[in-house]
Amino acid sequence: MVLGSLLTDLETLEALDRCHEARAVVLRMARLASHGRLGAFVDAVGADPKLDERTRSWVLDLARQEPFLLATAEYASLQSASAGD
Repeated sequence: MVLGSLLTDLETLEALDRCHEARAVVLRMARLASHGRLGAFVDAVGADPKLDERTRSWVLDLARQEPFLLATAEYASLQSASAGD
């Protein structure tokens, strides 16, 4: 069962790699999380009247998954490094 979970996680990371807009949001959130500033971003998202509820919910859900954000940043870094080889 662990292998199935790992494959799902890898598929998610690869899907994010193909969706540049979502990837940019996730990587920005990962940078904020790694510097302890994700809370201020979450507050801003929650207060932004221009965001639709679906987008707001997506961002807030991601913010609760800090390990995923950091893993995504690591994956992107590894992808960039291997592309440079």
